[in-house]
Amino acid sequence: FMVYSFADRYSTILHVWNTTTFSPKFEQDYYGIPSVGLNKRNLQICMPINGKRKDCFTHAKEVPANQWVKVRISQERTPLEEYVYSIQVNKTVVHGHIINKQPQRYKYATVFTGDPWFPSVHGKIRRAIIMSRKL
Repeated sequence: FMVYSFADRYSTILHVWNTTTFSPKFEQDYYGIPSVGLNKRNLQICMPINGKRKDCFTHAKEVPANQWVKVRISQERTPLEEYVYSIQVNKTVVHGHIINKQPQRYKYATVFTGDPWFPSVHGKIRRAIIMSRKL
């Protein structure tokens, strides 16, 4: 993604929503699988990990304006049958190798560029790839 200008509050980039739990009770049910946004100038990624519905990571380094930022969010099964969650920014692991002891399967998901609940980042997304593998 690339950001042209920044908001004074949280703004969304990409949000994958677990459609099977969609509910009008926004405050109780809002979470992404994952959600990606900016908390002012810092990248924030939230995802359910280890039974916690909304485990958020906020990157300490500010996102630069007018530069492409590559983000990779993964949860992969190891040969030891563990699921390892990690986040990479520009090919550097910034949060990760967290063992998710309660990985989840989602039958239906909706992908938002931005989302209907928060303002969207003023910028672009390119080469978004969303992959799902069998647990």
